[in-house]
Amino acid sequence: MKNSQTKNNISTKKLLYLHTDLACECIPASQNAEGVCHKQFNLGEYEVCETEITSDNGEKITGRKKGKYISLFCPSLSLTQNLCAHELSDALKTLICNFTDYMGFDITPSSSILIAALGNRFITSDAIGPRTADKLLATHQLKLENKSFSRLGVPSIAVIAPGVASQTGIDAAHIIKAAAKSVKADFIIAIDALAARSTERLCATIQLSDGGIHPGSGIGNHRSPITKESMGIPVMALGIPTVISSSTLIFDALEKAKLDDFSPELEAILENGKGFFVSPGDSDTFCEDASDVLSDAINQAFLSKLYM
Repeated sequence: MKNSQTKNNISTKKLLYLHTDLACECIPASQNAEGVCHKQFNLGEYEVCETEITSDNGEKITGRKKGKYISLFCPSLSLTQNLCAHELSDALKTLICNFTDYMGFDITPSSSILIAALGNRFITSDAIGPRTADKLLATHQLKLENKSFSRLGVPSIAVIAPGVASQTGIDAAHIIKAAAKSVKADFIIAIDALAARSTERLCATIQLSDGGIHPGSGIGNHRSPITKESMGIPVMALGIPTVISSSTLIFDALEKAKLDDFSPELEAILENGKGFFVSPGDSDTFCEDASDVLSDAINQAFLSKLYM
């Protein structure tokens, strides 16, 4: 299995130019950092990195909230001609079920789950959430209106794609909180596109976490968080990195070339690139395939009885 971790040292300059939403990229597994624990294992043919941030120091050096982060490394996801969608969906379903158990949430027929698909469906690199929502099975209204359907013994699933504030004029977190209250949700799954630090992880990693989601944080566009603290109920975050900042891309190339002493001209280029983000040229195809994998895994994890 190809090593997906980047071997480098923590430095002020690194934190200044490197942007990532992936906990596994904040501190390489090869380094021992107080408050950050890594565990790596294989799930079938896929490499999984479990990162746990356990202290204030861990939060400080990673920029991530305390909690557990599971990263499923799936290079085939970015190579659509080699994508084994069924096998990948099955692996992700297993991780979702295990993570739900870890969070202490028991899925029963009386459970109410709200799936919040974040992002702008009109921007390809940000459309994974809405496209996934289009393919999810929603049972909330069916259970309310049809007693026969309720006998199937599946939980209540409600799906919402709140868009972005520039479209609605409302912070997505506020819409999600209102929807959760309306459907009496016990649990929220938030889906979003992420930013990566490494091109190896770009469009090739699925991250689950119990730390919630801070929409737009990967591109410096901070919005209200969607977390257990803000929502009042547990939140599982599920995301895939679809963009990488240009400064991170340049810094990564310079670092691999072992150029540690940057001239003022190079630093100016890095600084100017902090506001630009790039995505792969085949993002449209990738987004469609990724949404197939995510939706199938979620449907199977919570509504498996409908497939029997």
